[in-house]
Amino acid sequence: MLDVAEEEVGGTGDYRDPLSGFDYIADLKIPQQNIQIDDTLFESAIAGEKTKFARVWTNQQCLVVPANWRKKSKFEQASALSGERRWPVCTRSSGGSCVPHGAGVVNLSLLRVTRARKITPHDAYTEICEIIIQVLQRHHIFGNTGFVPDSFCDGAYNVTVEGRKYAGTAQRRRALSDRTISLTHASIFLSPPPEAIPAVQQFLSDLGENETVRSEAHHWIGENCDKFRISEEVFCKTLTANLRANNWPD
Repeated sequence: MLDVAEEEVGGTGDYRDPLSGFDYIADLKIPQQNIQIDDTLFESAIAGEKTKFARVWTNQQCLVVPANWRKKSKFEQASALSGERRWPVCTRSSGGSCVPHGAGVVNLSLLRVTRARKITPHDAYTEICEIIIQVLQRHHIFGNTGFVPDSFCDGAYNVTVEGRKYAGTAQRRRALSDRTISLTHASIFLSPPPEAIPAVQQFLSDLGENETVRSEAHHWIGENCDKFRISEEVFCKTLTANLRANNWPD
């Protein structure tokens, strides 16, 4: 498995789980670099260098939004204000809305190239959601998918626990003449800091977005949060074991 953080970006602070064979890439000095590793993998697939890859990773504290949000008239001002609050704003190549990264958030990226059968957006989303749900089941937690009103970056392919958001997903894809490339990623919210929700809401307000985010829509906040809590280390070990069982990566 190519350690893109070292060879492509020059990151620091990564370590390998000797049991899983997956790299946990974390603590890059610039959060944007960590996000752009997914784009490097996507471009390598376009060039024919990769056909399948799984990446389990964490990031420094930041807010992540679609790259096309840079076109919004208040983006620079809202980003500067968020940075002053110690929530710098980064961009990603996929769609959606604003998502927090940082402590208590584990990210999963799945890259797949298909030739005989073009993978649909539904196929890719279903696959990543099922992997996360299987991990939850191993810890006796029942997960589902669906919209969660007033959660950040809401969508049909949220992973939910008792109707609250546990993970959010986004996707980048490209259909070529001979193959389809799909990069699907999920942010899994194990135990982010309580200020993550206000940080998202304040940035959206500064940006002029008519979007309301409520703490109660998210699983790690509320009266039942403790019974659904899994440590990051335990979750990642179960996740990587599940990925291996599903033949990720090649």
